[in-house]
Amino acid sequence: MKTPNRYPSQPNNHHGDCQDASESGASPAKEPRATGSASGQRRSAPESRDTSGHPRRRRAQSPSEAQSHRGSSWSATRSFPAIDRIHLQGGLGDFDERLLKINRVALPPLSQRRFLVLLVLACHSLALSGVEKVPVKVDSAAFLTAKVIVRAIEEYLRGLRPRPGVFLDPDPMHVTDLIYEIRREFDDLRINRNLIENGPSRYGYRLGVPPQNVELTFVLPGGQGVIHLKGRRPR
Repeated sequence: MKTPNRYPSQPNNHHGDCQDASESGASPAKEPRATGSASGQRRSAPESRDTSGHPRRRRAQSPSEAQSHRGSSWSATRSFPAIDRIHLQGGLGDFDERLLKINRVALPPLSQRRFLVLLVLACHSLALSGVEKVPVKVDSAAFLTAKVIVRAIEEYLRGLRPRPGVFLDPDPMHVTDLIYEIRREFDDLRINRNLIENGPSRYGYRLGVPPQNVELTFVLPGGQGVIHLKGRRPR
């Protein structure tokens, strides 16, 4: 007799009140109290965990959800969808090699345009982690829109003498197309496409790895030498 009486109360904690009420023809006075207390427990436990249980909240969030509350401060954006190591190396000269290495494995050579977009994203990650004197000055927002990326590239190229023969369509959609092409190549190579991460509501871009996993080896234009920069762990 105890087993049939206990069994309906177990689903009541997990599946709601309907099953318990439908199976309780013998004791109508007890069942409303049982359903009320069970539903109250079911609602209060998630609320307490969501509002004050920080470890649970961190486990439950997806990478995009974790960024929904981020601001311009890098300390608010420490959750990343990947932990791979990214190393961008090369220059804008016609004979400079341009490579993107993921975990020390080089991908096919990059075009100048793709390299420029990745250069901005790499400088963005490095600068926000505290690295000074990055070759391309970038906005301090947590994610860069295509329009901001275009502006950063134009300002960088404008300051070079002589200016490299790189044509970049000033339309931000061109940057979006380039990022799409890079991600398609990631897919073909079975690489995590979120190495270039979207911001909340797919607004803006950044490298989807911690900044300490980002390296840049850049050949300065005009034979001015080579610089090597490595990201730092956010404080």
